[in-house]
Amino acid sequence: MRRSIIISVIIVFLGLLTVHEAIRIENKQNAHLSLQILNDNFALNQTQTVSLPSYNIDPKTVTVSGISSGGYMAVQFHVSFSSNVVGAGIFAGGPYNCAAGSQSTATSTCMNGSPAPNVNSYVSTTKSRAASGAIDPVSNLASSRVFIFSGTQDTVVKPALSSALNTYYKSFITTGAINFVNTINAAHTQPTNNKDVKNACTTAAKPYISYCNYDGAGVALETIFGGKLSSPVAYGSLTGSFIQFDQSEFVSGYGIAKTGFLYVPRSCANNQSCKLHIAFHGCVQNYDTIGDAYIKQIGLNEWAETNNIVVMYPQTSSTFSNPSNPNGCWDWFGFNNDAYDTKNGAQMKALKKMLDRITSNFISILPPGALSPGNITENSVHLHWLASPSSGVTGTNIYRNGAKIATVSTPETSFIDKNLLSGTAYLYSVSSIDSKGAESPKTAAIRVVTKGDAPPLSPPSGLKVTGSTSNTISIAWDAVEGAADYNVYRDGKRVDKTLPITNTEYVDGGLEAERKYGYRVSALNVLGVESELSEEVKGETKNGWKCVEYTTNNYNQVQAGRATVSGGSCFAVGSGDAMGLYNTFATVTLAEIRSGYYIVGKC
Repeated sequence: MRRSIIISVIIVFLGLLTVHEAIRIENKQNAHLSLQILNDNFALNQTQTVSLPSYNIDPKTVTVSGISSGGYMAVQFHVSFSSNVVGAGIFAGGPYNCAAGSQSTATSTCMNGSPAPNVNSYVSTTKSRAASGAIDPVSNLASSRVFIFSGTQDTVVKPALSSALNTYYKSFITTGAINFVNTINAAHTQPTNNKDVKNACTTAAKPYISYCNYDGAGVALETIFGGKLSSPVAYGSLTGSFIQFDQSEFVSGYGIAKTGFLYVPRSCANNQSCKLHIAFHGCVQNYDTIGDAYIKQIGLNEWAETNNIVVMYPQTSSTFSNPSNPNGCWDWFGFNNDAYDTKNGAQMKALKKMLDRITSNFISILPPGALSPGNITENSVHLHWLASPSSGVTGTNIYRNGAKIATVSTPETSFIDKNLLSGTAYLYSVSSIDSKGAESPKTAAIRVVTKGDAPPLSPPSGLKVTGSTSNTISIAWDAVEGAADYNVYRDGKRVDKTLPITNTEYVDGGLEAERKYGYRVSALNVLGVESELSEEVKGETKNGWKCVEYTTNNYNQVQAGRATVSGGSCFAVGSGDAMGLYNTFATVTLAEIRSGYYIVGKC
């Protein structure tokens, strides 16, 4: 029976492990992680349970990515649910149904490439399963966009598997695109341009994330979404929220942990139209093993912030039985059941339920078309738009500079905005609404300048510090009527000279830890005439290290490198605090108060 797979065999091929690491069995128990919305510092602490929220996300535009066992999971989730999933980014993964439910095939063909993968067989299986309804129709794959990455130094999932995956996808993708990158000198690791990551690109070791001076997440997303995305925010400059959610609502057991994580940009939390990206970690990359490294360091969140993307990080559990999955891998070879890589697979069904929940607040009505200005005077603007093509639309909301100023009833398709300032720039957009109060996404904003001379501007008021990290300070201020842009000054010098600041908030990045900075803001009119500076506000960056807590048994603490063993007892690395006997029964909480230094207790 599959549930009685011998552990010593299974360890050899579970995704991210090297041959030497395979010898070390990591006896991970299901972590009892309580659930929460995370604090402003984004520390993944344990407090209370949060049910998986829903957002305004089109369920037909989901994308996925993953590495190693997560790469295989991303492929099988894409192929099985291609009615929902339109693109995939695969790092160190191989073709669909490569293992065919066999552990020996997984460890030989699907990792070492010997015997060679039979792509024709995988294509045939895909077609026959689609015909039977076990997976979605293969016609959905025709327009998919796929990114494939294989490091030249990967000795765990060898490059031959990524080449086979490239060939596999070419059998189905006709109008979409495939971007196959196999020239980067990288080991079995997630490549990033995050300089805070310590592993070198040729290092395959925990957390299996490496600085390669290559933005793997960004290249994958731009491939998947088929065009240039808005530039990501700087590392450490996120303004959205991390949410820790309850996965046990959707499944109990089957190698799925009790908790998963989301990154939600503020725009998505405010019900704007967004997209969903699901990121699958690899083996020994789940939260219980490496903490929040995969969730926070691979670079997806920084792109999500500026492109209205919610990122879901589902989590596996590390177990020795029912199922035997000691390294927290995704089920890509059948340790749960024979249907593991179809819509009826235990993990697959749970993940699809999560997808359905998170996209359940999707607003299907379309926005109006082609907003344009008509007659413009010194103090008024006449707006026109095309009616929304959606049925059931009862009215149109009009927005000026991001704030709703009026609602007109269907079938009206024009509006005159009055009492405006002369010589002043305004941004307008419109949206559709229905009788139930649902609102479509807004149209792209248009910029309109009233006629005449611009009045002098007042300096911005209400300047305040809204948050800080070790290298960023966030500020906000009240809007100035008639302002087209703003300048921000740090310690008397203007920042961000390359792009205009049009919002009334700003995140200043690249700062030194534990240092105070002074800020002032000015307003500019449409001609670039600048107001006086605002009053100064001071902000201070935080300590560069974020304390992280790890609660698990002493065996796991030692295996994770947070404790050592001497004379049968355990001691915290760094502080030397006594932890009790070296076994799976004694459970302690270790706090990493600085890099590689642990104490017994909480942060």
